Amino acid sequence: MTTTLQGAESSVHAGPMAEVPDPEVPERAKRRRFTASDKLAILDELDQATEPGAKGAILRREGLYTSHIVDWRRARDAGALEALGRPRGRKPANPLAGEVERLQRENARLRGRLDTAMVGVAAACQATGRSRASHYRHHRSSPPPPRPTPGPPQPQPRALAAAERQALLDVLHSERFVDQAPAQVYATLLDEGSYLASIATMYRVLRAAGEVAERRRQATHPPTVKPELVADAPNRVWSWDITKLLGPAKWTYYYLSVILDISEPLRGRLDDRRTRVRSTCRAAAGPDHHQAAHHP
Repeated sequence: MTTTLQGAESSVHAGPMAEVPDPEVPERAKRRRFTASDKLAILDELDQATEPGAKGAILRREGLYTSHIVDWRRARDAGALEALGRPRGRKPANPLAGEVERLQRENARLRGRLDTAMVGVAAACQATGRSRASHYRHHRSSPPPPRPTPGPPQPQPRALAAAERQALLDVLHSERFVDQAPAQVYATLLDEGSYLASIATMYRVLRAAGEVAERRRQATHPPTVKPELVADAPNRVWSWDITKLLGPAKWTYYYLSVILDISEPLRGRLDDRRTRVRSTCRAAAGPDHHQAAHHP
């Protein structure tokens, strides 16, 4: 075991530094979107699956629970899957964006060549204090030399054989463990005195078969609707405002408050208010003041 690891380590250091994914670290789960056509196709495939363990394999492959299938069948029977075909998420990218970016880079490169041809590389580097080697290294037109391809990965001597991997998949696809996580399957088998593989190996085998995905129900947040008040009849919606007016003396203020029914026309309300204010002023002034106003 030690000799194999040392040989693998020497082979890795012999070649260039390349990032090799760690098989023990699972990748971050990505949320998958199922369209209406995808749901109908999965339901049809489940309906046609008659062999033992076939339905469990489909659920593992698609990353689904039996509760999803029950909900989808109810929606299919109610005819609601057709309304789910609207695309969601971000808008598709502009197909011409990459071409525009490439043309811009080509334009900048041609402008640089034109400036270099007019001035000269030696004169330009001498004026700017830049080495000609740095200039040629950053502006070379020839492609860089290809990197050597890494060697084939070293097989693990303690890895499961093909028959053992298939037996493990059959256990995970069974109706008993189709809705359970590998940790639960591992604990249940240990309680029964059976050991097939570790939890990490179960995840690795399922990931190799494309059956590791997010299977929980994700919450959907519809867009927030702004509240709107509609007055379809009088005395339904009222609007008010208040302001402070300066009085005749210092530190004296009057509060002017206005309350309006938004269902009635504003012009009619203002005209009616002016009439009532005039009537109130005449009534408060009295008959003498009224006569004095007409007979100075």
